[in-house]
Amino acid sequence: MSALDRINRFVVLMLENRSFDHALGYLRKINPAVAGMADSDFNYEDPVRQLDKVLVSRATTSALSFDPSHEYPEVQIQLYGPAKGGKANKPAHPAPMSGFICSSASPGGARAKQVMECFQADQLPVLTALAQAYGLVNYWYSPMPGPTWSNRFFVHAGTCGGLTESPGKLASIAGFDFKSGTIFERLAGAGLGWRVYHTDTPQILGIQSMRKHYLGVSV
Repeated sequence: MSALDRINRFVVLMLENRSFDHALGYLRKINPAVAGMADSDFNYEDPVRQLDKVLVSRATTSALSFDPSHEYPEVQIQLYGPAKGGKANKPAHPAPMSGFICSSASPGGARAKQVMECFQADQLPVLTALAQAYGLVNYWYSPMPGPTWSNRFFVHAGTCGGLTESPGKLASIAGFDFKSGTIFERLAGAGLGWRVYHTDTPQILGIQSMRKHYLGVSV
């Protein structure tokens, strides 16, 4: 019997609004093979004029007191920094990752610098233990550098269907349809069971074909 023959279930846990550095970057202090951040990493509050440097630091709260901007235009600024006029600089490789504080200035105000806080290992004991005991991918990127709905759809359907911004209420109610279906339909077609266990109800119900499962009806 091979190792694959003994796998009965896959469980997918998706964390929202958590970057690799935010959740696991400090593991670099324990394991140098982890491509985390260094204590010298920083952002400027004003990256255009390079004023008011803020270093990465230990998290002081489990959740920010504001919701950081994460629509597509704001994420471009976070990755590549702002240019004069408020738009993002042109993409560069590697991305300088220099616009996180300034991108959060509008929703966060004086609290915007909190985005530079990251969890240390003792603050996330379970996640740290899992990262040390199993495989850890150093370089992982969201399918679409933008909002929640688009990236959740990639998990459920392998595509965002062209959605690059958070949908309004009317679009959410109307629902979305994907030509190639969802991973759940593929699993069912292969005779395999599946279940959505917790919390992703808004995006699941945003997919038209999933509503009948939620309502417990057959069509």
